[in-house]
Amino acid sequence: MNQDIQSFFAEIGQLGFDLRDVLSQGTKGKRVIHSFMKIINQEVADVRVQGKVKYPLAEIVVMVFFGVMAGYHTVAAIQRFCEHKQAYLKRYMRMRHGVPSDDTMMLVLSSISLQQLEAATVGFLLEKFVEIRGNLGIAEPQMPHLCVDGKEARGTGRLAGSDREVRNLQTLHVYDAQYGICLISRQIDKKTNEIPVAQEVLQALDLRGVLVTFDAMHTQKKTIDIIARGKGYFLGGLKGNQKLLTEEVKIFFDQQYVDKAVQDPVLCYVSSEKAHNCLETRQFLIARVDHAPGSVFSDWKHINSVVQYTKTVTDYAKGGVKRTETRYYVTNLVDAKSCGYAVRSHWKVENSLHWHLDVHFGDDRNMTVNRTASGNLTLLKKMALSLYKLLQPFEKKGTSLNMISVDFSASFEDAMKRLLSLCDNATLKQALESVAQKKP
Repeated sequence: MNQDIQSFFAEIGQLGFDLRDVLSQGTKGKRVIHSFMKIINQEVADVRVQGKVKYPLAEIVVMVFFGVMAGYHTVAAIQRFCEHKQAYLKRYMRMRHGVPSDDTMMLVLSSISLQQLEAATVGFLLEKFVEIRGNLGIAEPQMPHLCVDGKEARGTGRLAGSDREVRNLQTLHVYDAQYGICLISRQIDKKTNEIPVAQEVLQALDLRGVLVTFDAMHTQKKTIDIIARGKGYFLGGLKGNQKLLTEEVKIFFDQQYVDKAVQDPVLCYVSSEKAHNCLETRQFLIARVDHAPGSVFSDWKHINSVVQYTKTVTDYAKGGVKRTETRYYVTNLVDAKSCGYAVRSHWKVENSLHWHLDVHFGDDRNMTVNRTASGNLTLLKKMALSLYKLLQPFEKKGTSLNMISVDFSASFEDAMKRLLSLCDNATLKQALESVAQKKP
């Protein structure tokens, strides 16, 4: 594994393009929206009685998408936004009957198949990201990286502590660390948990040459077996749920082995980072294991190596006080540097997906009772988040996702114009040629 797995967006930023002004002049946004609507019509079934349909399904989905991009989190707020922006929306859609009521929007969101809308939104994003990657000449990663993790929508539960309690909606995510796209979202049935859902999802994926990372919950023999048999790579955390395995792993990293490993760049990888008056040092050590009869690893035949990750934080604001934390992992990778990248990249599912969904899109405050409608609204929020990230490297240096969300809220039409110009293949090529001509 090498650095190109770390971030598609960081690679764009390193290219040094300044396309904000050029993209602001783009005029082909209608072509992009029509492409998205075409994908919706191909992938998403409209279960309504067609003779009575007044508002086309694709138009409603696009209206909701525009409202989410503008920073509105509820269907009622999105509907009001569309009423105010009706003249603008008609640039992209016919809207023969204007804007539907929020009840109609909610009815449509509750009738759309989650998996079908997911196929449409993810398909659209991947198509655009691949086009942009190709235009910028960024190579495909040597090892694609998928992060498996769950999220709880804390505002969706009801009647806590009663015999009619409805627990908060739990969703399993499969997140592409390369593109920053949530590829798969699966709601967890109240009678089960993440583990069998993750196993079912992984079995359906082509995992050849793909790295899959997960937390301790998913460090299960069956999960690892699915990945290994699919010719993929894995790295999974260890905690109390695999107590015997965890204790066995710790034995590998006695002082004698540590002293030897730190001298070997294959067995040891160290990185550091300064921020907020703190120095954070991360040390990754890897040890190979055998599967001798009677050892705990004889039942975990796909585990080739174990990893010790030690994070030391030196707080200079408190006089150099140090805090140390140690974690352990199992894997079929064979070098410490790859494991270090895998561990760091895995946290993107928390820091780059879950956190932003809650902070910028109010996912934890989503009170939508209908689980299907709630899930579909969140799918469009994930799509919007991915597009915010895609736009970020082309904005002024240092522009945060928060500032991009402010742009869409305060100056929606200008921000959307830049985004749609970026997503239009011909317009982006023209913009790149314009920038190239200006270079000395």
